[in-house]
Amino acid sequence: MDRDNIPAYTSNLTRNYSIASLAGIVIVAVTLVYFYQHLATHSLTQRESQFNSDLARTLGNTIWTKYSNFFWHSSEMSADELSSSRVIEQIERDIRNKTLGLRVLQVKIYNLNGKIIFSTHPSQIGDNEYDNRGVKAALTGRTISEVSFRDSLSSLEGEIFDRNVITSYVPIRRSFDQPVEGVFEIYTDITPLLADVDKTSSQILLVITALMMVLFLFLMLFVRRAHMIIRSHEEAHEIEQKQRIDYLEYHDEVTGLLNRKGLLRQIHHHLTTEHIEGVGVGVIALKLRNLSAISGGLGHQRVIHLLRLVSGRISSCATGTQNISHLDSSEFVLIIENLISETELDFMVDKLSQLFAEPFVLDHSSITLSISIGADCSWGGKSHEALVNSALLALTECKVKNRQYVRYDESMELSRIESLTFEVEISRALQEHEFALYYQPKINLTTGEVSGMEALVRWHHPKRGVLSPNSFIGLLEERGYIVDLGNWLIEEACRQCKRWHNDGQSNLRVAVNVSLKQLQFPGFLQSVVDAIEISGIEPRYLELELTESMLADDTEVILDVMKNLKKMGVLLSIDDFGTGYSSLSYLMHYPFDYIKIDRSFIRDMMHNRDHAILTNAIIAMAKSLNLGVVAEGVETQQQLHRVREMGCDEVQGFYFSQAVEPRKFMYVVSGINEAAADVTNL
Repeated sequence: MDRDNIPAYTSNLTRNYSIASLAGIVIVAVTLVYFYQHLATHSLTQRESQFNSDLARTLGNTIWTKYSNFFWHSSEMSADELSSSRVIEQIERDIRNKTLGLRVLQVKIYNLNGKIIFSTHPSQIGDNEYDNRGVKAALTGRTISEVSFRDSLSSLEGEIFDRNVITSYVPIRRSFDQPVEGVFEIYTDITPLLADVDKTSSQILLVITALMMVLFLFLMLFVRRAHMIIRSHEEAHEIEQKQRIDYLEYHDEVTGLLNRKGLLRQIHHHLTTEHIEGVGVGVIALKLRNLSAISGGLGHQRVIHLLRLVSGRISSCATGTQNISHLDSSEFVLIIENLISETELDFMVDKLSQLFAEPFVLDHSSITLSISIGADCSWGGKSHEALVNSALLALTECKVKNRQYVRYDESMELSRIESLTFEVEISRALQEHEFALYYQPKINLTTGEVSGMEALVRWHHPKRGVLSPNSFIGLLEERGYIVDLGNWLIEEACRQCKRWHNDGQSNLRVAVNVSLKQLQFPGFLQSVVDAIEISGIEPRYLELELTESMLADDTEVILDVMKNLKKMGVLLSIDDFGTGYSSLSYLMHYPFDYIKIDRSFIRDMMHNRDHAILTNAIIAMAKSLNLGVVAEGVETQQQLHRVREMGCDEVQGFYFSQAVEPRKFMYVVSGINEAAADVTNL
């Protein structure tokens, strides 16, 4: 592992510890020495202050008492008189005798006025030091001492230099309870004592430093060991983390299978692997067709559990030479290495089909998943990437051809290219306004007159002519164009309906088909409101048609949108009714106004008794729920007569008219209304 990638706080642990420890040693040593010096100096000051106090009392008991008359009259004498007095010489001689052998450097005597009446330095006699802090303190009865350094000082022995001196101001009393009569100022030399303190401090500093360095070295060994352990753990964690990141990058977190990026890496690996002659590669693409339809009712966690069960079932088919990947929630890809024959590929497809025929048990519930399978294989003519693309393309053909299994062939590639070309043309068509609405009338079987129309989109292709929705609606939905086009269809249908209202056909309502993607689009409701307001049409003349298959997806969102549309006054109908699996439940839960019976029932009911019975049952059920019924695909008079007998409310189909352009529609309406009596008399 690259040690440069180790976090800085770990790699610098020893250095940081060394710096911090050395700094700590210096701080501790200096602090202890400073503390010692402070205590020693304080103790020395107290001791010397006491010595000076004792000396002052001794001098006071002898010299002050002996020369008291002189001291009392000294305040009346001038400085010259004091200096020239023989008493001063006697006092100095007595003081010298008393301080002989002591460290006393200088002695001063002050009277109560702060006047120096004696000093071993004669030039100071007669000076007034009443403002001196020490003199003031002593005159109040307190002894005060201070330590100072003197460059030079006149002492009893003459001029001396560079001395540390303690100066004490001591009050003079005849006894403890007597008032202060004067002040002694005594200078004592403590230079040797402080030198001893400094020497001792140096020794202490050396001892402490030595002990701390021993401790430092011991802890350094401990820290280095800890550093090595931490680095080892971090390197292991770094490797584990990189492996985890690599796993998440190339694997699906839900199923643990390879994801799309992992599949591409696996394909790249195969590109660099030498091909074995006579051995092929097969690719199977599998899609869970109804996963989106059932996932809304399962919840996120149960869907995850279901996908894990699916991946486990697919993995049970695989061998060591087969790689499985999970491309998205519903698509899986299985690469089969060392394929011997196409029969082996077909066997694998059959095995998967059998496995998925069995339901999945999820929280004591059985869930059956329908699948589509696309496959392709090659014996050296195609790369793995091309095989995967071919299998996925075959998978899309399953939906187009409504088959469970499709093998790839080259015609699919041509269809794909054509589809891409078609997509480009659709994009251009949206910009060039090549889409238009055609209208097919709906006839009220009670009056025989036109009651409304269904708006059907057509594409005026510049080369292919007029194209029906079946050729392009699927691609519009797949590429996301359906939302913009759908909004335009609703607005244009409302505008056209309002024009016919203004022309006297005020009873007409217009029906527009909407897709699932439109309903799921957040701005759909607002687009309907805008269409109604811009056109000026009343909401009750707009009918939106939803196919039964749409209601299986995103049920909560769709139901909420439908309720809001009903509040606005828009009519709702369910189209292609009877082709789904839960028709009755849809009628019970969704706020529909009309049922449109699928044209396949109307087409076959004349010669298929079951279809006739089912059509009659649908109409009866709708009536019991107070819903209107529209029969689609009425093409013959017999069909018209039959649905009228069953109680159908409205019909539409080629018997009356195909979908026509707006400019022809009113001619169709006039013709149908003129023949209304023929319809009501059937």
